[in-house]
Amino acid sequence: MLIVNLKQITRQKLMEISERGIYFSITETQLTQCVVTLPGGKTQPSFDSQRFSLMHGWVLNDTWERRWGEVWNCTAIDDAKKRNQGVLALATGKIPLFHS
Repeated sequence: MLIVNLKQITRQKLMEISERGIYFSITETQLTQCVVTLPGGKTQPSFDSQRFSLMHGWVLNDTWERRWGEVWNCTAIDDAKKRNQGVLALATGKIPLFHS
């Protein structure tokens, strides 16, 4: 079993979308003072993780359109529509819910 407790995780924000590019508030991350507690309660010495670069590959792979003076992620909108269709189908009984 793996239990992870991450405190004080900063939320990443989209700072700017313009002709100059797309900019985020965080470009890399690192976990510091990690403590591993083994079964039985024994802890390992704390350590820092390696640094991770947030590549944002989805920015390059998603479909984007500019409408109404804003830039819209069409892929995210399509994904949200599909999730909502599934929730509505479940709520209206079009998809049966099975209990074991």
